Amino acid sequence: EVVLDSSNPSVRLAQAGQEATLLALKLTATNESIDLRQINFKLSNTASNTPADLVKFTLWDGWLKVGEIVATSSDTGLTGSVTGFIVPVNSDKVLTVKGQLAPIGINEAGKSGHLVTVDYDNVLADTGLNITYGVGTGSGTTVRTTSADTAANGVRVLRSYPTVAALSLPTQTLSNGTGKVVY
Repeated sequence: EVVLDSSNPSVRLAQAGQEATLLALKLTATNESIDLRQINFKLSNTASNTPADLVKFTLWDGWLKVGEIVATSSDTGLTGSVTGFIVPVNSDKVLTVKGQLAPIGINEAGKSGHLVTVDYDNVLADTGLNITYGVGTGSGTTVRTTSADTAANGVRVLRSYPTVAALSLPTQTLSNGTGKVVY
């Protein structure tokens, strides 16, 4: 089973040219451990989300990179090979998808304000095939999921955006010399 993990953040700002977490998927294996070999994604919200907004995707098992997908001209069929991602029997494991966002500027591919959303794609729209699969570690059987497509929140890409930070005050004394607590 493949579903959105509860750790998926709400829509947030992301800076162009940087890497951002786009999706967290919870994969579940029953009856035996599954070695995930291939997984398919699609760009959702294609009104303001194009393959040009992304340079590549990387797939992560915690801190370990287990796959990479180079963005193509297709909104669907973004298929990645996975190495070393084993879902334990009768358990869950989270696969994190990070995207290297395209730079925004003169002669750059990225578009400011685009909502970049990447989702798990169970069945390819053009072929009707489910190409996501894993292999049972005990039986060697190819296993395919019947899970529905996901709908992640995504990131709003901007060339830059201001950040807010708390600064320490040099004094709590007002300019008229009286001491007041500053909140």
